[in-house]
Amino acid sequence: LSLRPAPTMTASGPSSKPPSSRSSAENLVLSVDALPTAPAPLKVLLLMSDTGGGHRASADALSAALRAHMGSRAVDVVIRDFFVEFAGWPFSRFPADYAFAARHPPLWWLEFHVAAWPPTRAIVEAFFAGLAYPRIRDAVAAHAPDLVLSVHPMAQRMACDAAAEMAARGSAARARRVPVATVVTDLGTAHPMWFDRRVDTVYVPSEAVRAVAAREGVEMERVVALGLPVRAQFAGAGAAG
Repeated sequence: LSLRPAPTMTASGPSSKPPSSRSSAENLVLSVDALPTAPAPLKVLLLMSDTGGGHRASADALSAALRAHMGSRAVDVVIRDFFVEFAGWPFSRFPADYAFAARHPPLWWLEFHVAAWPPTRAIVEAFFAGLAYPRIRDAVAAHAPDLVLSVHPMAQRMACDAAAEMAARGSAARARRVPVATVVTDLGTAHPMWFDRRVDTVYVPSEAVRAVAAREGVEMERVVALGLPVRAQFAGAGAAG
């Protein structure tokens, strides 16, 4: 399975829509190539967390688009809040803590910049990895995905680490690393934690965010600008208006 910029072909043949009339979620889905042959379904693990409304909305849009565009090929999409369901305490409280910080802008500002400044970011990532990575790795392995999609800035590092370890421990048939893709849901700027250089493809919503990816050292051939994931019914309503 590979990821590439969206062509004008669906999994089952030529698309009936020009690229300009598709939703961004549809365009991203069309970039999934080399699907597994039947009867095995394409197993997609979608990592998000309810830290703000955009992550779940993007996950739902991508899930709907995947199911709509696989055609006769079955797809099994699983959406997981990786903080609540995988990471364990104290990280399982993070959505509630984030909501509290969002109601207190100075606290939110402090948390954002502590996690963005390279020295303190390294401490945050090391602390999170040290306590949560084994549980996240085991949870990802239990799902045995063909593709991992992340719509949250703190999921990339764990997903890439888990994919590499699964490949190293796997059988010859599963030795190829599971591809990992990031779908950035921040429109005008983006937190540095969105960008891991090992991710196969990074989908960004704007040229401003593409510039952040470049600044964080992501190879530009891995970065695809497709806009924010939007459900098809909203995209259609916008086109009609």
